[in-house]
Amino acid sequence: MRIEKRVSPERVEDIIAEAEEGVWEPFPGVTIVAWRLPNGFTISDQSGCVDPSKYDRAIGLAIARDHLKAKVWQLEGYLLTQRVFDAEGF
Repeated sequence: MRIEKRVSPERVEDIIAEAEEGVWEPFPGVTIVAWRLPNGFTISDQSGCVDPSKYDRAIGLAIARDHLKAKVWQLEGYLLTQRVFDAEGF
């Protein structure tokens, strides 16, 4: 069986689309976002601002979500590398 040695943007977007999301703002200017991925694994990240009076929730969410998307890419890259190694001894 040949394994496609590429993580596609569509794969990452599909995982994100199926993830459950939790958002917390424990302190002024701090946003924490957690995703439960389709397989049950949970990842989280946060954003914060210097001046809470200038906090913009939309920006905080976007930053934390961008960080989480990067984590999904890393996790999928690791998973694919392991699959290739197991199949081919690569």
